[in-house]
Amino acid sequence: MADHYTQFSEQIERLSEEAEAWCKDVLVLDPDLDNDRPELLKQLGLEDGQEDLDNWPDFDWQLEDGVLWLYSEDGGSTNHVALLVRALILKHMPDYIFGLTSAGYCSKPRVGEFGGCWMVVSKEGIESGSTWDAVDDRMGEIKKARIEDEDS
Repeated sequence: MADHYTQFSEQIERLSEEAEAWCKDVLVLDPDLDNDRPELLKQLGLEDGQEDLDNWPDFDWQLEDGVLWLYSEDGGSTNHVALLVRALILKHMPDYIFGLTSAGYCSKPRVGEFGGCWMVVSKEGIESGSTWDAVDDRMGEIKKARIEDEDS
């Protein structure tokens, strides 16, 4: 049996005291607790059922001296990171643009089990992609160009 991992590490610096306090409050909320769930949804700007919040926050974090470090040593949700960071940007840092890359890999050398993802989060939205999609897209472009060359 093979194990699958997702690793990432990024930080947000120069948080205001208010933003730092907000992060602490949001990151300790537990969506499985009746009192915490509505507050978490409100702080993230979500409707109930809109996003999977199981294991919130499904990533590791440290917050100290105005620096929020978001990371995963073996498995974590980049989607949860995106939800937190987008809410932080909308509430406290409207000009901030956040970028993150992650590595997805397997403990065995299985074909197609290695790659990664990227995301950019801003007040405009969340954009993301994967190395697998980029490879598929590029292969498709090359195949299309070859067909066009054969037809001309």
